[in-house]
Amino acid sequence: MFVLALCTRPPDDESREKQSNPIIKPKKNIVNYPPIVSRDEWLVARQELLTREKEATRALDKLNTERRRLPMVKVEKEYLFEGTARVHTQPEWALEDEWTKLQKEIRMRKIIAVEFVTLDGFVSGPGLEMDWVEKIYTNEIAQALGEGQQSVDAFLLGRVTYHGMVGYWPEKTKEEEPFLADHINPKPKLVFSKTLESAPWGTYNNARVVKEHALEEVQKLKKQSGKDMMIIGSASLIQSFAKAGLVDEYVLYVHPVFVGSGAPLFKEKVNLKLLETKTFGNSVVRLTYQNI
Repeated sequence: MFVLALCTRPPDDESREKQSNPIIKPKKNIVNYPPIVSRDEWLVARQELLTREKEATRALDKLNTERRRLPMVKVEKEYLFEGTARVHTQPEWALEDEWTKLQKEIRMRKIIAVEFVTLDGFVSGPGLEMDWVEKIYTNEIAQALGEGQQSVDAFLLGRVTYHGMVGYWPEKTKEEEPFLADHINPKPKLVFSKTLESAPWGTYNNARVVKEHALEEVQKLKKQSGKDMMIIGSASLIQSFAKAGLVDEYVLYVHPVFVGSGAPLFKEKVNLKLLETKTFGNSVVRLTYQNI
């Protein structure tokens, strides 16, 4: 009742007269305000309420300022790959619904395809040979590959590429492969194959086989929080994902050679936008494209 009185206008002389003399009939469309408080009391109470509102607003602003100064705490959350927790930071005062909303606003993970290609668009020769890569492979190329892998936390491989890599990389140390070993070996790998039952990787237990529903699996991965993912080689895998619009960037190391025939990188039209170019000392040109 007290709040109701504060929200209405103060009693006037006419309303007091109507209350004291019941014979007087109220005029039409005029509301009868009960004389709970006098005009002076109403003005004092209203001023007190406004003062309390201002104090509450100042207190809230001060609280929000102090909250922003609080230290950040680490929040660990397990994602897709077992044993590879992604550590994120959030303010310790953040409410759960605010954190959930923030997670939804985080951009979707990208899939980056990295390929060695010839000038005529092949990833290997007629007999799957790639001697044109080995002849001019340099530490400069290896360093560039390693720098690109810093932004990813998972590799996507086809069966053929997996077999080609697993015979070489698991035993390589940082001393032997200073630019790539620390990325390729410890990071999780998904091998897409309908025939493999398992995908061992030396002493690293971080590769698993995806036998069915590959596109659905990749779509689920892209929605997971984390760094980007990278396809190495695996031209048939790239073609399948590109057809579904799942590949976001293409990093092509174009080698100065024509092979005439072999395995093409693309079998269908793909529209791309050039983002960056880089020329290496061995005449290899790196072209970075964005899918459009």
